[in-house]
Amino acid sequence: MNTQTLELDLSKDGLGTNLLRVGQGDDGGTTIRALVYDSGTDASLSGYSAYLEVLLPDRTHYYRAAATVSGNVVTVTVDESKLCAVAGFTDQAYFAFEQGHTRYSTERFSIEVLKSVTANAQPAQSWDDAIDRLIDRGNSAVNAANTAATNARNAAKSANDAASKANAARIANSLAASMAAYESSVAELKSANAVLATTLAGLQDNYVVMTETAYMPTSRVTALVGETLTCAKASMSGASATLK
Repeated sequence: MNTQTLELDLSKDGLGTNLLRVGQGDDGGTTIRALVYDSGTDASLSGYSAYLEVLLPDRTHYYRAAATVSGNVVTVTVDESKLCAVAGFTDQAYFAFEQGHTRYSTERFSIEVLKSVTANAQPAQSWDDAIDRLIDRGNSAVNAANTAATNARNAAKSANDAASKANAARIANSLAASMAAYESSVAELKSANAVLATTLAGLQDNYVVMTETAYMPTSRVTALVGETLTCAKASMSGASATLK
């Protein structure tokens, strides 16, 4: 439903008259389908990664989402909660195509974000789904490592329960070595993900939460006195902290 079709050229010779309308409060309700040409002929997009890139109406933040390519047709279903964070008009929307060090973009088209009378939009921020995928992979790696460590502990307990058997000592020693290897892997994964989360927090100038740990960009630190840390855009209420 609500598939909007455009014709765009890599030559950028168009008059920029294409206009799409999207609405705040929609959820996966808008699909953009673009027929892409290269100076009037079907563009050869095989092997390229495609992205929709939009400068939001506040002229400060942007939205970037991966798209699919089939022949000279590129398709993306937008996330309105992010694309529609700011109501208004922008004429800076286009598709970009990347392969190695090569990058092309189409002529620009316009998007009008219609305000919802019932849904409250989230505060605007720049958003790139590639960063979200990195965070998800980091969380998945930590969860997998924790599961492996739990399995190793259970195996070690089973070996200890079988200590009365003649070969229990050999089994327990072998499993203890496996346990040490698992715990080392967990520590390395947690350390690597801490570096990833800290880097992403700095790049986005925003808090990044990975499992039960919140990582903060240095720009949010306003004071450090003894063991007391004061942060910008954060508040406490009882035992709950709110990070903005």
